[in-house]
Amino acid sequence: MKAFDLRLIKTQAESIKGETFDLTSESSPGFAVKFKAEVIDDVDKLAVGDVFKAKLSFTAFPADGGESFFSISLTGDLEVMEEAALVSLKSETGAYQAANYIFPYVRTLAKIMLEALGASAVEFPYHLPPPPKASKRKARASAKSATKNPA
Repeated sequence: MKAFDLRLIKTQAESIKGETFDLTSESSPGFAVKFKAEVIDDVDKLAVGDVFKAKLSFTAFPADGGESFFSISLTGDLEVMEEAALVSLKSETGAYQAANYIFPYVRTLAKIMLEALGASAVEFPYHLPPPPKASKRKARASAKSATKNPA
């Protein structure tokens, strides 16, 4: 999907939750993050010119396990500008491609809030990490005899 295949019309915070924590010490285990992207509307019914909703959620939790201490979810209204976007949205990575339009807002808000809640300088990517890989099914080779049985 190209940058101009979709247009972000509006973005809004759906939920924000944060608790103070201390990740400034050297002995701190740090934190791990999880992104979740989804297209809320039915992609199969979209056409060029239609507007749909996408959602991006970001959750942070201690690297050594435990409950999340910070989460933020933003939704965005996106307009389909080009036919190519419809094909991309129906792919496995379609939701992540749509969520890339919302990511700069999540990044800006989450970075500032995490640092205010107790993290030292947070290294945050400038683009959405790739989606998790789908589980691969093992291909089974059919056991066919290479030679024909004589009749």
